[in-house]
Amino acid sequence: MSAGLAKAVVGLVAVILSLILLALVLVQTGWAKNRLRDLIVREANRYLAATLTVGRLDGSIFRGLQLGDISLDRNGHALVRIEEVSLTYSIRELFQRGVVIRSVRLMRPYVAGARLPDGRWDLAALVKRESRDGGPTGPGRSIEIQSIEAIDGRVSLRDSLEFGALHTPTDFKSLNASISFAYYPVGGG
Repeated sequence: MSAGLAKAVVGLVAVILSLILLALVLVQTGWAKNRLRDLIVREANRYLAATLTVGRLDGSIFRGLQLGDISLDRNGHALVRIEEVSLTYSIRELFQRGVVIRSVRLMRPYVAGARLPDGRWDLAALVKRESRDGGPTGPGRSIEIQSIEAIDGRVSLRDSLEFGALHTPTDFKSLNASISFAYYPVGGG
């Protein structure tokens, strides 16, 4: 290899590495995070029968994010409000065969529920229904959330929840929960 060609290759590699470094720095800027927040809200609202808003997005796109001032409203009524949602993940684990999120932490979630005129709970009708022919569908990749933690939550029901003679309270405060979630594609993959 000639000296001129070697210098050109080294120069090209340096330019490519510089562009990659610049791209990595740019995705951590406030501007990029606002674009990501807008994308999340826009895509979620395509599937929801309510309106999602997210007030802020902070953190590292590569290790974990914090979303704040989250609300889900329908017809001017708050169905869900969450002060902050913190996600912890490895960027590599988001793009492998299945999605793995290490933890989701919900700070002071508030959920308000009421019955619709047809008797269903409005919370059960948050996702737009899709009519399809054929069998059951769902995401094609597995999804695992290793830890979901809700801290200081509140659930308020406008209509009472009754099971025969049993009547449950309509307001639950200071709720704390810790669960996990796993979804595997319909085909068993």
